[in-house]
Amino acid sequence: MERLSRILATVAVAFPGRERSRSWPDVFVLAVVLAGLVYTALGWTPSSYGVALGGIGAPGEGLVAGTPKPIRSDEWAVWTPFVQIAVNNGFGRFNALSPYAEDLRNFNALPLLDWGLAFKPQFWPFFAVDPAWAFSFSHAVFIVLFLAGYHRLFVAFGFGRAWSAAASCALFFTSYAQFWWTTTGPLLAIFPWLLLAALARLPWHLHAALMAYVTAFWLLSHLYPPVVIPLAFAGGALLLAFRPDALRPRRLLPCLLGAAVGIGLTGLYLHEPIRAMAATVYPGSRSLGGGGVPLPLYLAQFLPFLVSTDDYRDLLGLNICEVATGGSYLLLLALVFLDYGRLGTVLRQGGPARTALLRQLALPLAAFALMSVWMLAPVPSGWGRVLLWDKVPGNRMVFAAGLLLLVLALVLLRAAAVRLSWGRFAVAALTVGLAWAAANGGLDNLAGRLANNLTDLAILPPLAVVVWLGARGMLPAAQGGFALILCALAVNAVGFGGFNPIQSAWPIFHRPATPVTAAFAESAAAHPQGWVLRGGMLPGALMQGLGYRSLQHVQIAPALGFFRPYFPEMGDAAFNQLFNRYAHVQIVPGLPAPGSPQADVIQLPMERFLAPPPRDPGGEAASGTAK
Repeated sequence: MERLSRILATVAVAFPGRERSRSWPDVFVLAVVLAGLVYTALGWTPSSYGVALGGIGAPGEGLVAGTPKPIRSDEWAVWTPFVQIAVNNGFGRFNALSPYAEDLRNFNALPLLDWGLAFKPQFWPFFAVDPAWAFSFSHAVFIVLFLAGYHRLFVAFGFGRAWSAAASCALFFTSYAQFWWTTTGPLLAIFPWLLLAALARLPWHLHAALMAYVTAFWLLSHLYPPVVIPLAFAGGALLLAFRPDALRPRRLLPCLLGAAVGIGLTGLYLHEPIRAMAATVYPGSRSLGGGGVPLPLYLAQFLPFLVSTDDYRDLLGLNICEVATGGSYLLLLALVFLDYGRLGTVLRQGGPARTALLRQLALPLAAFALMSVWMLAPVPSGWGRVLLWDKVPGNRMVFAAGLLLLVLALVLLRAAAVRLSWGRFAVAALTVGLAWAAANGGLDNLAGRLANNLTDLAILPPLAVVVWLGARGMLPAAQGGFALILCALAVNAVGFGGFNPIQSAWPIFHRPATPVTAAFAESAAAHPQGWVLRGGMLPGALMQGLGYRSLQHVQIAPALGFFRPYFPEMGDAAFNQLFNRYAHVQIVPGLPAPGSPQADVIQLPMERFLAPPPRDPGGEAASGTAK
């Protein structure tokens, strides 16, 4: 155990903070970059595309570790196939290989050979190397940007390198970052670099240019306002709390100018899909009120395993992704083990240190409180409009809220040392145990839950080791806070780090030949226009991603001009209600009539498409996508 205490102290020294010379290399950043290079060289991805490979008769092809998650269908059945489509289409803007000839510019970033590519550096390797390696790089670069970015941001806020590295990893292994990584991961990863760009000390024109580029890079990586808006709000609160110097007019104005230019570039690039989506029946221009976050999900920001099980099942009857949060045990540990006597001494001393401490506690706490009201209370949509929160469902605020809570815990641990005692351990154990019992239905069937749902209690063994070391004087008091950060990190990594598999990109871009793919090719050959209509089509955009001309697809912008000739009997209002939406288009044999069983699904009878459509009054068959 004495050796373990020396290791903890050594790890802290290995990552010196701001107090060390700036000429020291940042070992954590170097290690993260090296790991990213190895990840790319091996062609790995966190994709769940293995589900699709199983659908074509190649289960386990290229799977290195873990299990593909069917729940991540917005990645393996939508986004990854659209990357395949962009590659198969020669990186052109309009999909010449699709019956719909759809515009590939949309809210999901794709490697397209147009002026927007300048703001998508994650895709540059697609134009130089095999697409499998390029796809791996497009994932690895965001893992590197996330870990290095939050680490550098926390250092910029005055925390030591060791703390910042551990806190960055703890944030990376939160359930929201892991469960939604292959969709909104780019937004989470680029965000700290946006704040770091705001903190840069450059001539005003270079500062504005940097902000413009990072803003456009951020927004074009995945334009999803429900995540962008709360992150921007939390970022503003953190800058006010930790670096108010960055908000002086001389530095703020170039930042605002650059951000405005970046937003303008994003709007210019995506103005057509934005206009098309705004006019849809779904999702259209939604305006939401507050509330809707179940109390257990809100509390999971403090007790991260409150609403999920060891095997990634949710306990609220939603789905595992919808119960994700940005939470860890760190704030609970800080509140339990903090030396409140020393904190009181710091607060009584007055002066700039006290002012800074109060600001760094009050502003993130106030921002979190406002977000909590929006998450929990049935607030009218008009109340949130000034902050654009009427575009944000409450459960999309959880990562930004978790970031604020993490920073609050770091501030408390830095302000005062911790007191590691068995009495305080008992308080922590009781809190965790009661939460575990409540989440799992009380005391009934206790033995069964102990066997199947232990992650909730996984914080207790490493915490007991830390307390034992502290009680015996084997852990220096100055390292107690760092040890608690490591505990929170370890438990998040164990509990959520295995969600995404490690999947080789090679079978994603080099399709295995199977009897299923042979049947698809036979179906295409039998249709006069080369469309695949028979043979058990795959869901989402998989068919077109695999290179087949398929009507079963995901229409991101409505293809009204294509479908109208096939359904001439439908009135304009009914036609618009059915087809004017983002939707998974499903082709169903024997379906008596077209319909929409849910907001993002359109089901169409296969028999309508076995022959060319009726000709329009001008004598030509209509086709293509409405512009």
